[in-house]
Parts: sequence; structure tokens; C-alpha cells
Amino acid sequence: MKNIKSNLVLIIIFVEIFLVMGITFIVKTLNYEDYTEKKFIDKTTQVLKETASGKDVDAIIEEGGAKFNKLLTTLDIAQNSFAFAIDSNLKIKMYNKTKEEFSKALDISMFPQLKEVNTLAFYVSKRQSSNFEYFSESSKEKLIYFVEPVPNSKWVLVVSVLKDSIVMKTVTEKRYFFCGIACCIFALTMTAAFFGWVLPKDIKNKFWYSASFISLGLSVGISILCVFSNKYHDYENPEEISLTDQNIIDGFLDKFDNQLVEEGNSRINRVRVGVFLKNLDFESSTKVNFSGYLWQKLDKDQLGKIKEGFYFADSFKSKFHKLHEKENSDGSKIFVWYFTCLVSCDLAENKLYPFDVESVSLRLSSSDFGNNVILVPDIRDYVDIEPYSKPGIYNNLTIPGWNVSESYFTYLKENYNSTFGVFQSHTGGSLNNELYFKVILRRSFLGSFISIFLPIFVTMVMMFILLLTCSSDEERSKKLGFSAGAILASTAALFFVVIVAQIDLRDKVAANGLIYMDIYYFVTYLMFMIVSIDSILLCWPDKFKWIIWEDNIIVKSLFWPVATSIIFLSTLVYYFPSGI
Repeated sequence: MKNIKSNLVLIIIFVEIFLVMGITFIVKTLNYEDYTEKKFIDKTTQVLKETASGKDVDAIIEEGGAKFNKLLTTLDIAQNSFAFAIDSNLKIKMYNKTKEEFSKALDISMFPQLKEVNTLAFYVSKRQSSNFEYFSESSKEKLIYFVEPVPNSKWVLVVSVLKDSIVMKTVTEKRYFFCGIACCIFALTMTAAFFGWVLPKDIKNKFWYSASFISLGLSVGISILCVFSNKYHDYENPEEISLTDQNIIDGFLDKFDNQLVEEGNSRINRVRVGVFLKNLDFESSTKVNFSGYLWQKLDKDQLGKIKEGFYFADSFKSKFHKLHEKENSDGSKIFVWYFTCLVSCDLAENKLYPFDVESVSLRLSSSDFGNNVILVPDIRDYVDIEPYSKPGIYNNLTIPGWNVSESYFTYLKENYNSTFGVFQSHTGGSLNNELYFKVILRRSFLGSFISIFLPIFVTMVMMFILLLTCSSDEERSKKLGFSAGAILASTAALFFVVIVAQIDLRDKVAANGLIYMDIYYFVTYLMFMIVSIDSILLCWPDKFKWIIWEDNIIVKSLFWPVATSIIFLSTLVYYFPSGI
């Protein structure tokens, strides 16, 4: 009796530890955003202060050129950051399109996004180290500005950062929340199972109540983890930066331009472009059809020097039909095409089916191959360029089985290791950074639930009913019609139905390795084996006395706990947030 009480106490302590761990993780998640923002602000302020107090900083700013470039490069503290210097007269020095302008101080009126920041002028005039948050009416974005005066100089260093890029839900935050949910689910399930075992007096009821609470608790846990994954699992690629700010785009291209010049290539020619998708559908699991509108703007000094037109580097086939061509009052020219194309796609995360988030993209390249042309998204042509507003996507676009989550432009680096007979170095020139229009898709769960989860659940229920007919009692066996042969025949019939469904699913999603849904099928196969073996062992009650104890209560009561435990652990492994 003492041993039983000691074991119960240990179980209670073990369960409470998991509950405390779960609550701790969830509390960390609730405070994580404020913690991340504070940590980022402290780090950026320190970097800015060290840079401003460096040797001959004022002279470097006055001189401009390569040293000034290097100085501002040290202030690239985030993916979506923009650094510049400003004096007491609000004259700005920053990365500019041509090297000759590096030494010039430009008036703030030339930069509408900075002109509207009256608070910036206030902090510059105070010449105090500070930071402040600002909502830009023009870009509809929250920005954090960091201001640091250069000692004994008229200059002030300024860094602006998109707030969303530093306080977005990070992998660490998601891991905290995921672990917190998992620990709480486990603790509450085990607590319920504990009371299900302790409270009933009849041994059969102890087994059934405990097994029922475990199965129900883990089933709810599986559902919660799947919902968490469906809601918080995002497409993540650390190499991709959504292009939502013109200053950041210009800064990125200026650095790339300087890199090409250092390697012996000519400067890049920037051509403004835009995309609007009208239709998108999957021809197969590896091919997707796009159709919509493309436009291109050539400045006055680019006409006659740069050839208009596009091609899609990843397409199998594409067609373009020119719809419009117009010369503007400033001498520039705009061209508009309607296009259709078939593009290859790699659904890299289909192992998480049906809670996967995938990306499909248009890889845009200029028809003027050898003129070092790089395409630049003209973000002014969109009402809202933020990815969640889905710029460049038709409002009524529908994709069977998918929901559009985001869309954005981004540059991705390609390693060609070839001059193509055109460029001066083995970097591919402007092809080294190509413009992509990305569409992020989240799979619709309802269709998968009806076509996959429901049949598996019904099959498992049928197997459990077959297991309940297994009995060593002759009268009960006759009443239920139990026989080992009938059980084997039934499981064999269900096995072929389930395995055909699994093969069809894997073909549908073009799975190369194990996917999440495979676990459900494997658990179903395991239950087939358990029920079949159990029916055979019941035919030799003298040799396997434990199997007939309390009319096979052990196997019957463990059916659902075993199944749900395996699925729950697999869900933890598959959907645990991880960096890409």
C-alpha cells in the first residue's frame, strides 16, 4: 500500500513539473515581442554610438565615396534597415544611384518619406542620442528611427528600420509557444488519467476511464497542435527580403552595383517593372500555370539603349501579347503585356501535408540579356505593397485546395559560375541577383479532412469494434459471432482499401520521403496487426493467460491510447517550429 501511494505521489509531481514548464513557456511567449524589441533597440543604439564616435567620422561623411559607403554598411543592422547621415540644415548624405553623387548633400525635400517625419527634424536639432517609433502615412508602415550625433560635428547618423521585421513571430517565439502547449496538454491528460484510475473501484472501470481520458486528451492535443501549425506556420526563407520600401531597394541595388564595378563589370541598368496575376492553377504537383499582366517602364535615357521585354527563367513555355505602349510627358515609355506561362515549382514542405505552406514564383528576367539590366519593382504602382495585403493578386483569384496568404517581390542570389560570354567575371553580372514575384499559398484543410482524416477515423472505429468482439468467453463469442478467421478476413479487406488510399495520396502530393499523413496510415496498419494477433492469441487461452484476463481488457483498453500517443508524438516531431 505504501509503495502504491509513493508511486502516485511521484506521478503527481512528474505531472505538475510538466504543467509548470508549459505555463512558463507560454508566459515567455507572451513577453517575447517586447523582449525582442527592447533587445534590438539596445543593440542598435550601441552599434550606432560606437560608429558615431569612431575616428574621423565627420571627415569621412564630408568626403563621401567608398569610405562613406563602408561606414553606412556597418549600420545595416537588420534586413529592412536604411542608414544615412543628416546635418543641422537637414541636408542628407546616403547611398545614391551613381557614384558621383556620394559626395553631395541632398535636400530632405527630395525624399518624401523622410520629409514627412517632423519628429526626425526635432531630434536632429536636439543632437541627442535617441530613438522613436513613427507610422508612415505614405507607406502605411511602422518605422523605428535611431538618431546618434557625431561628436564635434554638424552631422547626425540616422538608421530607420521596419518595425515588423524585428518584432515578427520568430522561430524562438513559436518554439516557446509550441512547447508550452505540448507540456500543458500532456500534464492535463495525465492528470485526468490519474483520477480516472484512482476514483473508480472496479478494475475494469479503472482501465476504461484512464484509457478514455488519455485518448480524449491526446486527441484534443493533436487537434490543437495541428491548428497551431496551420495558423502560425509560415513560409520562411532567410535569403528572401520582401521589397516594400524604396529606400531599402535603392540601398540594396547600390551595394550590388558597387560590387559589380569592383569585379570589372559595367554598372547595372535599372528598369522598373510590375506584375498583376489574374489566374494561378496547378497543372500537377510540380507545375503551375500563371497568367496576368506585366508592365515595364523605360526612362528617357534608356530608350533605344535597352530592349523592352521579359522572359521567365523557370518556365517550360510562355506567351506574351503586347496590350499597350505609351510615351509619357517626361519622355519615358511604358509597355504592357498579357502573359501566360507554365512554371516548374518545388513544393518543398509537402511532408507537412495537409498543413503545409508553399511558395510558387515568377522568376523575372529582362529580354536585354547582355546589357546588365536588373529589374526593379515599381512599388508605387500598387495601392499597398505589404505582403499580407497580397499586392499584384486579383481579388477574386481562387486556387482549388489552396488559399493565397501573401505576395511580394524579392531578390534571390544565383550562383551561375559563368561569364555567359558577356560579363567580365564569373558571377553572372546582373543575373547574380534576379527579381522574383513570390506567391505564398496555405493549403485548405477542409478538403483534406473530408477525403483523408474521416476515412481513416472510420476505419479505426471499425477495427475497434472488431476488437470488442474478441472474447475468450464462449457464450459471448457466439453472441458476437467472434472467430479468428472472420477477424483476419475483415482486417485484410480493410488493409487493401487503406493502402490504396495511401498510395493515391503520395502520388497526389508527389512525396519523396515520409509525410505527416503517412503516420496515420502506419498507425492504422499497426492496429490491423494488433487486432489480428490478438484474435489469434485468444484461441490459446491456456498459453496466454494475460490475454484473457478480465475478458481481454488490456488490449481493448490500450487500443486508442496507443494510437493517439503515436500520432501525438509524431505531430510534435513534424510540426515543431524550425528555422529554414
